[in-house]
Amino acid sequence: MSELKNLGTVIKSDVMILGAGIAGLSTAISIKENHPQLDVLVVDRNRAGWAGLSGKSGHGFFDMVPGVNDPEDFVKYQTENFGEYLTDQDFLRQNAFAIHSTLLKAESWGIEFPKDPDGIYHTQMHPNGVASLIAIPLDINVTLHKKACEVGVRFMERVYVSDLLKTGEKISGALGFDLDDLTCFIFSAKSFVIATHSCQFNVQSMFNGNGGGIAMAYRAGAEMRNAEFGVANDVVYKNDGHPIYGSCQSVYNKDGVNISQIYAPNQPEVSLDLQLGAEKEMEEGRGPVYMDFNVETHSMKSVGFRGNADDKPGFVDGKRRIWPDALVWQGHIMEKAEKYRVIQDGDPTRPLISFKMAPETSPLRVDNNYKTSLPNVWAAGFVCYNGSATFEWIRGNGLAMCMKTGIRAAVGAGNFAACTVPAEIDAAQVEGLKNHFLAPLERKDGMDLEDMMDRIAELVQDPKYILHRSDKSMAEALEKVAAIRADLPKLGAYDGHTLAKCQDWDSILLIIEMMYRAGMMRKETRVRVWRQYRDDYPTTDNKNWLKWIILQKGENDEMKIWTEDVPIHRYKYKPADM
Repeated sequence: MSELKNLGTVIKSDVMILGAGIAGLSTAISIKENHPQLDVLVVDRNRAGWAGLSGKSGHGFFDMVPGVNDPEDFVKYQTENFGEYLTDQDFLRQNAFAIHSTLLKAESWGIEFPKDPDGIYHTQMHPNGVASLIAIPLDINVTLHKKACEVGVRFMERVYVSDLLKTGEKISGALGFDLDDLTCFIFSAKSFVIATHSCQFNVQSMFNGNGGGIAMAYRAGAEMRNAEFGVANDVVYKNDGHPIYGSCQSVYNKDGVNISQIYAPNQPEVSLDLQLGAEKEMEEGRGPVYMDFNVETHSMKSVGFRGNADDKPGFVDGKRRIWPDALVWQGHIMEKAEKYRVIQDGDPTRPLISFKMAPETSPLRVDNNYKTSLPNVWAAGFVCYNGSATFEWIRGNGLAMCMKTGIRAAVGAGNFAACTVPAEIDAAQVEGLKNHFLAPLERKDGMDLEDMMDRIAELVQDPKYILHRSDKSMAEALEKVAAIRADLPKLGAYDGHTLAKCQDWDSILLIIEMMYRAGMMRKETRVRVWRQYRDDYPTTDNKNWLKWIILQKGENDEMKIWTEDVPIHRYKYKPADM
């Protein structure tokens, strides 16, 4: 058996953070502020400051403005309308009351927010009426990276972390590889934070989380929760697929009828009801469907499409909704895409639209302190959104949520590292995982990586699998997962990037299996945005399915699956039929 030092370069730290996006950077800064003596290392496959979810997604920061928004109203609204009572209401309440302090913390780290001369923040009411939004610059990650460097956080970039190393019940380290020269790194730490984003199955244009953090946590024995919920959608321009924010109240059929008000009246987000209604309109000959920019709606106004008559672009009611650099970015995107758009009756203000499926799941289970079921591993950001069971998503809260979760995870991860010693790393385990990761290099003429991705993409883009679910369709999807997985050992690679793709496809397949196995167990339709819709069980069943579905790797690598009752008896908000 090889000695550890002969297998790779050993890198030691007190806390290792996987991911240099907003969540990872916020975690790292917070740990150093709480425990300046700790050695904090952040590792990312990209460049720190440019990795992860950024302000380009929605250029807004979610807030609960004191005296304007009541966090308890938010808890009630989200529980009833988004989580549909699968919500961990205690956890959601904790998060809602922490939002404004997160904004203040962000400002203390150098992030700018627009204010009046007297220091009052420029906020606008969210379309849901229970939260507010405030503009934020696109370079938020650059600012956080600078702050992290100032407080002494260390960084390793362009390093692909493939696996967690386990000794007994604890995680002892992680295995990584330099993407450029394939140097092997063996990371040793006392505590770990996974901040690697969710799994978006490599099919979204804006985000491309590959699920690596979720998969490595699962392989190490971590529990997963709510994996079945992983489908959102957007109204997009028909030809180029670019989202049209604020469009959910302004979708029309070819006869000029506002079908938003028929199928999804006053809903502040693009919903399943609207998408299914648009499908019905098309099937019955009233297509195509389009969006009308000439009709001002509350949702359009809230995202900055329209303000008062004398407002400047990006302003709402005289207050800035979008930061200037975001307007420049938007203009660039619009200019590039304009020539590909299809319009209704030749009118550029009435573009034809379609619905784009945005599959995403984030089932890494965490408790109210963002600790996973592994004894020395925490999580932050969207990697644990479903797994937290908070169902707190609203458009515009991603940046704040990533930061808030990082600040919270830092408490446990930092405290643990401050009072323990690292576990010994098993060299045999390292050798086996290293050989497995590098194996595709021996198959340079193996199966094509992109052909494999096309097969995987079908499972999360074909509506019969991802939208119109049934026992039959999900069983068929799982059969295809097994067939694709059987071909994984045939994949070939020739450098660090193609090796990373081989690992990504493995992770994505694993998470697709989680999604459909949990989906088959849940015999109902539930959750409006990150939904599970079933053709064979089209209604919500509060009597039998106020349950969380839990997944975990079994002793023989089988996927264990069971349910836990939602403790609805101790929560404030309950379904009407309870």
